[in-house]
Amino acid sequence: MIKTYVYLCIFILLPIGLIGSNLKMNGDVAGVNENVAIVDLSLSWDNSWRNTYNYDAVYIFGKYQLSPELRWFHAVLAECEVLTGGYGVYKTGQGIFVFRTGEGQGHSQVKLRLHWNLAGNPDRVVEGDQVLKKQVHVSFEGMEMVFVPSAPFFAGDGISEGSFASSAWGGIPAEYDLIGTNSGFTYTASSNAGAAPQVADRQNWATHDATKDWTGVVPAWWQVDFKTPKEILYFGVSGEYNRPAIPSRSVPDSTWYLEGSADAANWVELWSGDEADWSTSNVSYPVQHAIKVRNPGAYRYYRIRVTRVERSEFWNTVHINNVAMTETDLGLLQGNSVVVDAQEHNLPAEFPSGYEGFYTMKYEITQEQYVSFLNKLDRNSQMSRTVGENLAVMQEGEYIFGDNRKQPSFRNGIVLMKLGENSGMPDVFACDLNPDNMPNSLDDGQTVACNYLSPADLLAYADWAGLRPLSELEYEKMCRRLFPEKAVAGGFAWNSASASFGKNLNDAGKETEYYGEGNVNAGNLSGPIRPGAFLRSGRNREQAGVSFWGVENLSGNLAEIYYNANVYGRQLNGSVHGNGELDGGGDADVPATQWSRDTLAFGVRGGSYESDRKELAVSDRSKAAGYFATWRDRKPDVGFRLGYSHPQEEFPSVLILENGLTAGNTLVYDTICDGAGYRITGNEPVTDEPVIYTWYASKDRGQTWEWLEGQTRKDLELKNMVQDVPFSTAVELRYKRYFSTVNGSGISGTVGLIVGHGFTINQLSDTLIPCREIGGFEVSTPLPSYFEWKLVDRGRTIQAAEEDAFHSVCKPVTQDLKEDEKWPSGAYTIDLTVRNQHKGCRYSRRLEVFALPRTTDPFAGIEASYMYKEGFYLLAHSWTGSDPQRWGLLEDECGKVILDDSIGYITYNSTVINFDQVECHFTASLVCRDVPDKVYTKRAKYMHRSCKDYYDSGMRENGVYSIDPDGPGGIDPYEVTCDMTNGGWTKFTNISNGWHGFPGNNANHYKNRVTDYDRFVALASISDQQKITGVQGASESCCDAYYFLNYNNGCVSGLPCGSKGGGNWGTVIVNINKVWGNAMYKTRFTTDGSVDGGAGTYFVEMWFK
Repeated sequence: MIKTYVYLCIFILLPIGLIGSNLKMNGDVAGVNENVAIVDLSLSWDNSWRNTYNYDAVYIFGKYQLSPELRWFHAVLAECEVLTGGYGVYKTGQGIFVFRTGEGQGHSQVKLRLHWNLAGNPDRVVEGDQVLKKQVHVSFEGMEMVFVPSAPFFAGDGISEGSFASSAWGGIPAEYDLIGTNSGFTYTASSNAGAAPQVADRQNWATHDATKDWTGVVPAWWQVDFKTPKEILYFGVSGEYNRPAIPSRSVPDSTWYLEGSADAANWVELWSGDEADWSTSNVSYPVQHAIKVRNPGAYRYYRIRVTRVERSEFWNTVHINNVAMTETDLGLLQGNSVVVDAQEHNLPAEFPSGYEGFYTMKYEITQEQYVSFLNKLDRNSQMSRTVGENLAVMQEGEYIFGDNRKQPSFRNGIVLMKLGENSGMPDVFACDLNPDNMPNSLDDGQTVACNYLSPADLLAYADWAGLRPLSELEYEKMCRRLFPEKAVAGGFAWNSASASFGKNLNDAGKETEYYGEGNVNAGNLSGPIRPGAFLRSGRNREQAGVSFWGVENLSGNLAEIYYNANVYGRQLNGSVHGNGELDGGGDADVPATQWSRDTLAFGVRGGSYESDRKELAVSDRSKAAGYFATWRDRKPDVGFRLGYSHPQEEFPSVLILENGLTAGNTLVYDTICDGAGYRITGNEPVTDEPVIYTWYASKDRGQTWEWLEGQTRKDLELKNMVQDVPFSTAVELRYKRYFSTVNGSGISGTVGLIVGHGFTINQLSDTLIPCREIGGFEVSTPLPSYFEWKLVDRGRTIQAAEEDAFHSVCKPVTQDLKEDEKWPSGAYTIDLTVRNQHKGCRYSRRLEVFALPRTTDPFAGIEASYMYKEGFYLLAHSWTGSDPQRWGLLEDECGKVILDDSIGYITYNSTVINFDQVECHFTASLVCRDVPDKVYTKRAKYMHRSCKDYYDSGMRENGVYSIDPDGPGGIDPYEVTCDMTNGGWTKFTNISNGWHGFPGNNANHYKNRVTDYDRFVALASISDQQKITGVQGASESCCDAYYFLNYNNGCVSGLPCGSKGGGNWGTVIVNINKVWGNAMYKTRFTTDGSVDGGAGTYFVEMWFK
């Protein structure tokens, strides 16, 4: 049957009746004031509500067309007045939201006065006269919305397929990434190695210029040297973002690899994959895609290796923005669900996580709404939003979507009702679900949810309406109950694991269409139904299949398109909304950097009319990615709903510790040292709305945070904190608080608590021996404390030998124990008291000291002759106490020793005496003045820095002497050969002899060099001259050369440097003037390999004076 369509063209206002909850609008132009048209609009809808937590609303936006032009433009509203009490509006850039301002429910009827800015759309300015002369077609579209307020929620349920289980969201959080965290790590590459470190800068350069990344010529590799072995369990690569202007991406076109090595020479394949694992997100850091290493092991070196790239005819290079690697097993971070809140969750800041409040359509877009959209597009755009070029060959009355043009497919009744009058004129579409009567009849499915829609349709409609796409996390938020109610395992949108499939469809195709039984349209092959078909008086949310927030059809009916939370879906910028206009081809003109067109960015959630129970579950993500072949792919069970980001009010969130410190930009602390309770006090935001509080704790100085389940009040009450802290230790815990209201949220600063108790002490008793330092008592505390050491027997306090806020050392001396100059003897008691500086927690311990009336031999068992103290030599002994000592010089063979009688410091007389003893000895005595009857003696040789010092002291006999060239506290004294005949030369023997890896052709290797750097530097630094004996060289005059070099490979004055042929210089004396860098350190020989290892550079001995 051929149908006839009567097109009624209404000037000034085209009334729209979109029925969900019987939404209707009517209006007229009340007048024109300069460039503003005043439009009075009557709006009504059923089932309206506002409760404590949220409310529903109607979103209104306008379109206009100037006769006889074909194009429709977006109307910009300058202002909106609400003429009916109890209602308010929120004006966006492209439309308005109308809602109740007080709690209530039922039918809403509102009168509005819209101020339409006739010059607001620069693409087509309207003159006031054109409005008054009725030359303008105006259409105000309306759709029912629900406001979902700011609040945390649970994502994932622990059992559904693909359910969210980790706040890493499939990426590598920065806190677990090793790359770029240590200045000692080094980075290199197969080419352009200077830019290799840029990959480790931990910055998001994805949408910036390419100078911020590393580019390598393929085949290519990028490498990190961790310096020590690391076992990398997960890694990821952020490649070049797919900018629209670039004809191809520099990404792998075949298998690419992660490899590990112990020596950077022999490589082991740890993982291989293809382009799908090479992230090209508009967020390069944190790296958005974590890859599990298949064959992990401990390796020092790791590299990313690429063998081929896409379309190498453009450029044969690969680009890497960032690389991340972690030793953390990210799989262990997973739980049954994830708390989504105001914390960073490894998601881009602009990605709508669902935490912040937003508007969403109350139900899926209907066929009437989509028809109205189509009828306001030009013909090219209509083709894009329907069946493409096939539209050009369709006949009037044929059905647009599906395989059968003669009847509806899966209850999609949209038909081509009237062809454009010529090839440039747009077509006219209508609803005709019942083919037995006229299109747009009462039973033609106008209010049935619209199926056969693609991601491209979603973006176009969102842009045209001034709304935005939603994310799959926002989908889960719409389905969840008020936090902290947890997700129901396998649960549906009405927060129950029970579902009843709809039966007995009544009033089919009418705005009153409903199911007689059930609460979800699923388990059938018929198609979608009218949103709200399960809503009837007396039914509760579960019976009506409605979410806690009042959103309909989130499980079943149509699988809804959302941006997923995977690598490419996370590119959605939730702050960007449509501008009301499309591009010339009928697609959204929002940049792809804000609304990605990547097919992998889209998925569907919630299941459809043909789904089983598993797919209806809120947390089921079996089709969250990879479901569409292209972003224009249409499926009979797919539709969408849209949203709008609600502006967030920021409230101050203040935390106060018990010590009065307040959280702010600076971290503040308090101390807990006992089992008493502790309260962190939080402010209460000034609002009449309910407030949800969430508290978080960190045990790793703020690197990671854990939600404190059950802590939902404004204040945090902590009990017996020391219970879980081992005695004598302390831990640092940090806390912060978030709260959310209907329209905003608050984030506090961080406060810290140092929780610790007790102390440790090294021993409980010690023995005091005259003139010997007691080992003493050392106490350490985990918290700042005051210490007191009280000698009970004498009733006095002993001063600590050393002390700070965390430790104290007590070393009693005989003077502490004496009474009336009587030498102490026997056991003495010391009481130790430790008191916390901030909280006053007290601990005590009784200690014991045994005082002996005798001392011990200070030289017994000590083999060394000398010891060092405060830069002086003294004879090595074991008396280290503060009791007075007396030293004496009993014998001095050479008369050169000066001995301090109270400390024992040794110096030498500078007078030169000529005699020929090989060594000089002296004998010293040592007496503890508190035990004067006991004298101890020790005999020792003189100690000098060099042979020249011995010579100057009068030693004239050649032989072996002990020297200490760098003085007390440096290298140990050692024996050397002294040439006294020639004025005190010191022989240096720590020299290698022979080739160091002489390889043959083109060799450049050392034959002799110093092997003890420290002794060389010490001796040369106190010497004026260096003597090299037997200096000679042998090489071919044409091809070889030999060198005598200093440490820095510089030539040494008087020695051959680059000489060729043969030469014999005998003994050479170099004036080094106490600058060790001037002395000869090594010899080098260069050869083309025509001589063997016997040739080259020679010398016999090295001496210093």
